[in-house]
Amino acid sequence: MSKITVCQLIHALSGVADPNEAVTRLDIGPHGRIRLNGRDIMAADEAGDLEDPLGRDTLAVDLSDGIELWTDGACSGNPGPGGWAYCLVKDGQKVGEDAGYAPETTNNRMEMQGVIAGLDRLHAGATVTVRTDSQLIVDTIQKGWKRKKNCDLWTQLDAAIARHDQVTFEHVRGHKGVHWNEHVDQLAVAQYQQRQ
Repeated sequence: MSKITVCQLIHALSGVADPNEAVTRLDIGPHGRIRLNGRDIMAADEAGDLEDPLGRDTLAVDLSDGIELWTDGACSGNPGPGGWAYCLVKDGQKVGEDAGYAPETTNNRMEMQGVIAGLDRLHAGATVTVRTDSQLIVDTIQKGWKRKKNCDLWTQLDAAIARHDQVTFEHVRGHKGVHWNEHVDQLAVAQYQQRQ
């Protein structure tokens, strides 16, 4: 096992601290407030769960094994404004999610961006099952379909996959009432709808 610094640990947990920052002061105050070098980086909510001051999910579970990564992308027009989303699920429970927006994009780019962002959220070495309604992504990865477009994102996706011990892709049929697929679809669509 390799040694890590306090800042690297805090960065891995919260994404807020610079992993190379020197720790001059680390305080754990009342109500679970954690301060690094005089600034809040994490705080506990009323239930005692850690909250990220930037509003992101704080992952307090082991995300190295048994993770389901549900992803989706959506586009209004093709090309047009679009959104991507992912949701991390472990033992049937949501343990993290995120979504993003692009002003001029395509549906395939947003589908790919959701997978990349989700894989990048996990710590290196994870065992994860990616569940997506993108037949293009699944068949390109599993069947070796030729990569004709979006080479920049295919390169990023290859790098994101390579960071992990095992990444399995499964195709799910979209818009068929599958809970987590519907959830990420709603997150992705909301990204461009809220900007119209």
